[in-house]
Formats: sequence, structure tokens, C-alpha cells
Amino acid sequence: MFKNSLSKYRAIILAVGLFLVVDLGELVMNFIIASQIQNDAAAVNLAGRQRMLSQRMAKTLYQIEDDTRAGQPIGEQIDELKLTFALFDTTLMAFSRGGEVKGGTGDRMYLAAVGDEAGQTILQAANAVWVPYRALVRATFTDPNPANLQIAVGATAANSLQLLKLMNDLTTHMEKASAAKAQTLRIVQTGGMVLAILNFFLILFHFVKQLRRSDQELEEAKQETDQILITVNQGIFLLDQNMRIGTQYSKELEILFRRSDLAHQDFIVLLGEHVSERTLQLVKDYIGLLLKRHVNENLVADLNPLDRVQMSFQEPGGGLVAKYLDFRFRRVLEENTLSHILVTVSDTTERVRLEQDLVQANERAEQQIKMVSELLLLDPADLPEMIQRTRGGLIEVNDILRQPAHDTGALADKLNRIYRIVHRIKGDAGAVGLSLIESHAHQVEDTLAELVARRTTTLTGNDFIPATVQIERLLSLIDNVEKMLSRLTNLRGVIAPQAATVEVLSLSRRLAALAERAANRGGKSVKLVTRGLDDTAIPELYRHEVQELAQQLVRNAVAHGIESPALRESKNKPDTGLVSIAWAQRQEGDFELTVEDDGAGILLDAIRERLVANGMSAAQAMALSASQLLEQLFKPGFSTRENIDEDAGRGVGLDAVHAIVQRLGGRVRVHSRPGQLTRFHVLLPAVEPVSESIAL
Repeated sequence: MFKNSLSKYRAIILAVGLFLVVDLGELVMNFIIASQIQNDAAAVNLAGRQRMLSQRMAKTLYQIEDDTRAGQPIGEQIDELKLTFALFDTTLMAFSRGGEVKGGTGDRMYLAAVGDEAGQTILQAANAVWVPYRALVRATFTDPNPANLQIAVGATAANSLQLLKLMNDLTTHMEKASAAKAQTLRIVQTGGMVLAILNFFLILFHFVKQLRRSDQELEEAKQETDQILITVNQGIFLLDQNMRIGTQYSKELEILFRRSDLAHQDFIVLLGEHVSERTLQLVKDYIGLLLKRHVNENLVADLNPLDRVQMSFQEPGGGLVAKYLDFRFRRVLEENTLSHILVTVSDTTERVRLEQDLVQANERAEQQIKMVSELLLLDPADLPEMIQRTRGGLIEVNDILRQPAHDTGALADKLNRIYRIVHRIKGDAGAVGLSLIESHAHQVEDTLAELVARRTTTLTGNDFIPATVQIERLLSLIDNVEKMLSRLTNLRGVIAPQAATVEVLSLSRRLAALAERAANRGGKSVKLVTRGLDDTAIPELYRHEVQELAQQLVRNAVAHGIESPALRESKNKPDTGLVSIAWAQRQEGDFELTVEDDGAGILLDAIRERLVANGMSAAQAMALSASQLLEQLFKPGFSTRENIDEDAGRGVGLDAVHAIVQRLGGRVRVHSRPGQLTRFHVLLPAVEPVSESIAL
């Protein structure tokens, strides 16, 4: 490609080369002559100084003679005479032979010898006068007696004017030589200008036709390219090595990015206005790989982070709109050297939305099928109350979300209340076996868990928006479940839910199913034994709360207490863990709910480790008593579980137990033997709650 361009523009290159040679020659001549003129100017100044010095010596000698006659000191005049004498002598010698002299500014400079014959003739005449005169003047300041002084003054009268004339002749001669060189410089400059003008007209008239023809071809090619770039329905542009957009790009690119000033824009900065920081970093890394010639382009194509990437754009009236753009990158090589990256951009928003609609439709269909399948397997009598409680809980969550909260503490309290309600909804759904509701509630918990980590620092009201959207979806799902249940009930011929006694009698079965599902998820084997739930009436005041307490404590026992079969076997325990739950009314009239498991027990050291991991110092953790450590289990967000699943790890279960017992004015006691058992005693008063304390 370079050879073709060289051949195409050979004539222009030669003409420009000729111009450069002429120009360079002229510059060299200018430099040489200008340097000579500069030296001549210095020499002219020094020749003029010689005239002044010759008269200065004469004046000084006369002054010395007068001062001597008057009996005045002559030391200063002698010093001045020495200086003038030395300066005149060395300068005259330098004019004759060349040498270093003191310049007009006082600096040392080299004075070249006068090279022409006429100048040397003047200098020879000057030396003929100066040499004898020089000896007489020197005798004056080496031995300033009246006799020497009289001889020197007499010589001065005879030679001073002659020296002045010769120095004038030297100055005039050197000025003429300098003027001649200046004339030569003007001739050289004029000749260079004439040659440059001739060369210009040569280029102008000889090559304009060729250039016009080339320009016409380029213009036609540009028009064709512009038509393509205007018409194509994709964004097309080139990226240079600095990741900047080239000057030529398709019109569609301006439409896609909603701006027109894209030339020379930094592509990374442009993307940063529309994608996340993480995506932006991935794009920088990916383009960086493409710019490395040794990296196989096809191998890294699958790493493209802008494959159907979601981008946000500002609407003219405010707000943001999401678009899906598909970027494709290809290297552009020139003679096997990477020059640019060709980027094509397509708007795939409609296609992506159609695919999303299709996926959502399939998910809804699968959801409906799963819902029907679950409802067919469940006892219709178990569901109406659960649906009613769930809807009531979600409405309560919406009410909490609408309550004003102006500081971090109020927002954290709001978050804890919502967290407990959602956890209860998940537990109720799990208790009746409605996994669809349970999984959706678990997703809401996932969103709330992200807020828990920031509840004491940067939590704001806007952070609740994603959870609010999920709550609305969960409420819509409850409506669908209720509608589907109504249809199935009509098909079954069931007119109304069963009596409350049936619901109470089914509590043991619900808890057993809940324990079995939790055990299966954790790879465990559990047997649930109940006592008193089926033959002791639960007061209406406590019915829902006892059910929730039992669900939370059974789930806690399976998740935290019961070990895996392999671990139980290593401890000489039966493979199947035992969880027992009992409800009874004591002689004092109050009620007692007891949940016990034969699992690993509560490890106080594990609580300390979690406290230290959460920011407490090791010394503070070690100073806590057993009772204080157990209190930590009931605090919002605290859990000794490392991993999070549907049954544990968020620190919500026992927090919900604490809230219920506190609301009912009851107490809870915890007893544990490491490696053997954990027992929770919940005591509820027989009357309306009057106390809001909880004892551990």
C-alpha cells in the first residue's frame, strides 16, 4: 500500500523535495553569511574602539604631563594608561593574527584576523607606527620620570593623528566588507525566493489537474460512503487505539445514542453514561484484549460484555428509558498491523422484549400449572386462613412502607418489622406446603437481606422500592392462588372451609410436613413428635401466634439443631433426629409451648465468633455471660449460620419469636446441652398481655 502511494505521488514528492533542498541550501547560506556578518559587526565595533583608544592614550599622556608639572599624584592616570595601552595593543594584534580579546560588553571573545589584502595593508601601516610608539608609551608607565614622559608626549604629538587615521581606515574597510556580505545575503535570499516561487507555480500548474482529478474521485467515494452511512440501519463506527470514536460513523449511531457530537468521543466515557461501573470495566478489559494483536479474536468473542446489553437513556421530559443494544467488534488490519476496531451496534430492544414476554408467559403458565398441582395435593381447609393471614400481612407491610421515617433508626425499625412479616408469610406457606408462595417470599427476603447490611449506615427510603415491587407481585400471586382455589373448590363441591377445630387438629400434620421439607432441603432425616396440640384447646387469642411460634421453632430446630445423618452416626446418635413439640396449660393458668431437639445444642463459642465477625471486640465477646450470649440469638439479623437458605441464615426466625412473645406479654427460656439437646420454653399468660419484657 505504501509503495502504491509513493508511486502515485512521486512527482509531488520530487517537487517538494526540490523545494526542501533549495530551502535548506538557502537556510545554510543564510546561517553562514549571517554568522559572518555578526562577526564583522563585532570587528567593526572593535575597530571603532581602536580609534577611541588611540585618542584616549594621547589624552591620558597629556594629563599625566600636566599633573606631573603641577605636582599632583598620577597613580590613577598611570592605571588608566596601562588599561588603554593593553586593550589597544591586544586588539591590534588580534586584527593582524587573530586572537582572544575583551569585547565591548567586557566578555572575552575570539577576533579573527583580517583576511583580505587591503585590510592587512592597513594593519601593517598601523603596526609600523605603533611598534616604536608602543615602546615609548610602555616606558612611561614602567618608569614615569619627566624625561620618559617628555619623549612619550612628543611621540604622541607625532603619531596620534596618524594612528587615528589608520584606525578610521580599518573601520571603514571592515564596514564595506560587512556591507558586501549583507548584499550577498540579500542576493541569496532573493534567489531562494525566486526558486521557491518557480517551484510553487510548477506544482500549481503541473499537478493541480492531477489533484483535482484525485479529489473528484475521493469526493465521489465519500458521497457513496456517506449514503451508505446515512442509509444503513445499524450504528457503525471505528475505534482507534485510544478507544475514541472516529470522524466517520453511521447516522443510526446518533439515533441510538441520542446525540450528534460523537466524533472523537471517548467510547468508554460515552458508555459510562448508560451502563453500570461493572459493565464499563468489563468493556475496557474486553477492548483491551482486542487491541492486543497476539490475542485470538475469535477466542474472546464470547467474552463480549456488550452482547444485548441493557442501557439507560435520559428522556427529554425527565426519567429514564431502558434500551437493549447489541455491539459487535472486529479488528481492522492494515498490512497485518492493527489500526482500528470496527464496531457495529444494533437496537435489539423489541426483540429482547418479545423474548422476555415469551419467557414471562411461559413462567406464568408453569406457575399456573405448579399452582394447580400444589392446590390439588393440599387440603382446601388449610388454605383460606393462610391466604387471609398472608394478604393481611402484605397489607400491613404496605402500611409500614407508607409510614414516614426520617432517620436511619426509623428506617432500620421499619426494615425489621417488614422482615418479620415476610418471614412469617414464608413460614405459613411452607407449613401448608404452598412452595410457590414460599419461594416468592424467600426472594423478597433476599432483597431485604441486602438492606440489612446497610440499615445502620446508608439506608434511605428509596432503597425499599425493589422490595415494594416484589410485595405487589406477591400480593398478586396470592390473588391468583385464591381465584384458583375458588375454582378447585367449586370443582370439588366444597362450599366452605372446615371448622376451626379441624384447623387446630391439622396443626400437628402441618408441622410434621414443614419439618420434613426443611429436613429434605438440608439433607437430614427428622421425626416430629407432638403432644397436646391435638387434645388441648388453644385460646383464640393465641391460635395464630402459637402456630407461628411452632413453625419458627420447628424450622429453627431442623436447620440449626439436627445434624446430618453422617455426623449423628459419628456421635453414636440415631440417623433420624428427633424434634418434639408440646402445648399445655399449667396449673397456674398460663400456657406453655415447648420445642426440643436432640441435635448439636447451642455452641456459645460460635455465638462469640459471630459477634466478633460482626464487629465486636474479642475481649467484649469473651466477657459476655451465657445468658447474654443467648440473648444475641433473638436480635434482628443475628445468626450463627454461615450459609443462607430457605430455612435459616438470615437471623429472622428467633427475632420473630421474640417479637411475638413480647407482644403477648410472655417469656421464653432457652436450655441447651452441647451435643445433646436444645429446648425452648415459651410461657404465655392466661389473660390479656400486660408486660412487654422477655426473660432469658
